[in-house]
Amino acid sequence: MANSIDVHVGGILRQCRVNKGMTQTDVGDAVGISFQQIQKYEKGANRIGMSRLWDLSIALDVPITHFFEGLGDSDHTAQASTLSEATLALASEFDMIEDDAAKNHFLYLARILSKRHRKAG
Repeated sequence: MANSIDVHVGGILRQCRVNKGMTQTDVGDAVGISFQQIQKYEKGANRIGMSRLWDLSIALDVPITHFFEGLGDSDHTAQASTLSEATLALASEFDMIEDDAAKNHFLYLARILSKRHRKAG
């Protein structure tokens, strides 16, 4: 069973990778390991050593402490490990929209579509 800290750090790794628009292969190539190893890190199946975490922080251009932010918040840990790549990518793109009216219209559309989906399901 995966350690909760490893799952948290792996979830943050995944968020950073998706936010940077990188694939698991891109990240693996940047630090000299396989994409399969990145997958295991992201799932928390394998523990990331500190020297590897340092390399990942450089490759993803984030401070090493970023991987530990929110660690005491169990809700954050669960959320980081369960969000889909599509959700993370959508959130990243949404944050880049500067027009507040456009953001509000987008949110309105998302709420309508999710309500329709819940009624159909």
